[in-house]
This record gives sequence, C-alpha cells and structure tokens, in this order.
Amino acid sequence: MATSLYTAAGFLYQHAEDPGEQAQERFVDPLPLDNMIPYFFADKVYRSQPVRPFLIEGWKSSDRTPLQTAIVLLQFPFWKAENRELNYQILATWLQCMWLAAVWLLLRSLSVDRRTAVIVCAFCIFSRLFLLNSFYVWPKLLSASFFILALVALRFGEGQIKRVTPMDAALAGAAIGLALLSHGGVAFSVIALGIVVLVGRKIPPLGSVAAGAALLVLLLMPWLIYQKRYDPPGDRLLKMHLAGVRELDSRSFGQALIAAYTQPKASQIVENRIENVKALFGPGPWAALRLFRVPAQTGAAEQVSPWTALLDWYKTGTFYYVFQTLGLLNLGFLVFLLARVLSLKPEYSTVLAAVQRLFMVALLSIAVWCLLMYVPGATVIHQGSMADVILLFVALTVTLAVMTPRLMYGLLSLQVLTDG
Repeated sequence: MATSLYTAAGFLYQHAEDPGEQAQERFVDPLPLDNMIPYFFADKVYRSQPVRPFLIEGWKSSDRTPLQTAIVLLQFPFWKAENRELNYQILATWLQCMWLAAVWLLLRSLSVDRRTAVIVCAFCIFSRLFLLNSFYVWPKLLSASFFILALVALRFGEGQIKRVTPMDAALAGAAIGLALLSHGGVAFSVIALGIVVLVGRKIPPLGSVAAGAALLVLLLMPWLIYQKRYDPPGDRLLKMHLAGVRELDSRSFGQALIAAYTQPKASQIVENRIENVKALFGPGPWAALRLFRVPAQTGAAEQVSPWTALLDWYKTGTFYYVFQTLGLLNLGFLVFLLARVLSLKPEYSTVLAAVQRLFMVALLSIAVWCLLMYVPGATVIHQGSMADVILLFVALTVTLAVMTPRLMYGLLSLQVLTDG
C-alpha cells in the first residue's frame, strides 16, 4: 500500500522522462544521483563491465554499501531493458517501505493497542520524511528498517535484552549486518545501542552474544574483503564525514583523521561541534516571515511571495533538519516529560518505560553523531542514521496517542493536510 501511494505521488507530476531524474527533482530542489548508484553498480555487474577505477563520478564501487545493488541485480534477468530503470524505481521504493513492517513489529513488541499502532503508522505514512526518502531511493530507510528489526529481535523495547536466546541474538546480528550493508550511516545507531546495553549492564548471555557476533561478522566479512582487496580503499565516505576530506585523497583514513584533529585549534573543533547541534534545529522561518511586512513593489520582476518563501522554508526544513521534520510531534517531548515527572496516568507506565528506551537510543545516537561528524553543520538528516528519526517518530507518536489521544487526532489531521 505504502509503495503504491508513494509511487503514485512521485509520478503525479512529470519533472523528467527518466524515473531516476523524476525522483531527484520531484519533491525538493534537484538532488544528487545517489538514488541511482545501486542501479549503476548492478547494471555494470550484469553487463560484465569494469567497475574499476571508478564506478561513477569519482566514487569507487567499494565506497557505497552493496545490499540494494545485490537485491536489484537478482531481478535484472526478469526486467526488459527498456523498462529497467522504472522497475528499479518501483522495487527500490518497496525496499525503502520496509520501514512500515519494521515499525509495526516494534509497536507490537511495545504492547501498545492496535489503535495506537495504526495512529503511529498513519502519522509516519503521511509525513514528508517517509514520502521523500521512500521515493528518492537511496537505501537509508532500508538500513533503518533492519536496525529496528534488530531491536525487536533483542526485545529491547520490552527491556528483556538480558533474556535473549541465541536464536534471537543471531537474528539481531544478521539484521544489524544487513543494516550496515544497506547504508553506513546506521553505524551511529549501532554505537548508541552498544553504549546503552553496556552502561545499563543488560548484556545478553555469552552464548547469545557469540551467536549474534558470528552472524554479524559472517555477513560483513565478504564486503570488507571486497573493499580492502578488490577495490581498495573504500574509505572515501569515512574521510568525508569523520575527517572533513571532501576530495579524493591518497592518505589512509587514519592519517586523514589524525591530521583533522591535530592541525586546527581545539576551540575550532569545539565550535564545529556546536554548529552540529545547531544544525539539528535548522534555520528559523524569520526571513520568510519578514517578507509579510515588506510591501510588494509594483513591477518588480523577481518579487518573492512571502507564502512561497515560507513554503520553501518548510520543504527544505523537513528534508534536512531533524527537529523540523518532526514538526508537530515535538509536542510529545513536553507531554512525555510531564507524564514521567508528574506520574500522569500510571497505568501507562510500562508503555512509557518502553518509549523511554527508544528515546535513549535515538538521542544518544544523535549525540554521537554530533560529536563524530567533522564538518560544521553536517548533521543534516541524510548524513546520519535514519533509524534515529524513525525511533523519534514512534516514541513521540506513542506518547501523544497514549497520554493525549484527542490532541493526537488533531495533530494527525493537521499532518495529513500539510504533508499529505
């Protein structure tokens, strides 16, 4: 259903004849061709064309994780050449929409009622975040889906991670491996999960840890060997995000990282991290609002409508900035704090405890992200883990649906009107 809805919305107005370009230009200012990189990789492999020295525009095949490429490659023999890009677009949209199944399973593990689960899914479906990133098919939602499935397998929301069986741990390890093979940005969420487990001393039994680690290594090892042996070095994204090296560079990642933290002053590094925190909120709408106070000039050829400027601010903000894309759901932070501090509706304490665990992983991951991203202001949504934003969507919507159901219905209606 979600795949059909997003595909129909994506092709409702034609911006380009090519499906990939349509996805790049449909909802936001023209985006880069990241959505097509898995397709180009699969196409070259299928036609036995070389992928070295570069796959496309300075990017090596080892720079981008391969899971979506592998899934698409399996379907190539069944697609006619003239429709292959459209088939890729539809299949990749379906893969991104796996978030819906993952979120549903997560909600069931939180023991919320079906009404709340439906409200959460509806709020997500009619959010611009999911619409944009499901139709523009870079595999970020795919990686988030697998990470959330790992949380379900670990019984994280239930607070029962210490009782995880070896089979469940193996499923979790496989899910985390597939998440990392989908998109590397999910690594911030994986780090945060590890910190929460270790600090909370809720480590599963040794046999379960071994089973999970074995599946994780088994899945990651072939790709790591490919990166280091077949098409090295495979570290351009690491250098870009963690060491601030944007152009091709012959240094190793370690050398680039040491240079990045020894050359600038410590005060500059701290200032850059502060800019990362500010980027989570994005710029305010003040420039657009000021246009309402400036009278339109008669005959001005490029006079910008204040409503157009405000709409552009909204469209840009919901794509790039974490707390802007949450929009109306930010009220849930206040409701959650009041509920925990004042012990409102104590019968929902179990659900709120589960929601708190989701907040812990998501917010800690965002904190790690802000600390590790090197370029100031680089903490825009698509350069981090999409799992964090999904967990915030789930936690905030559950909080509002359980504690203030009438307000939740009002917010959902506004969400459908503004984003739907």
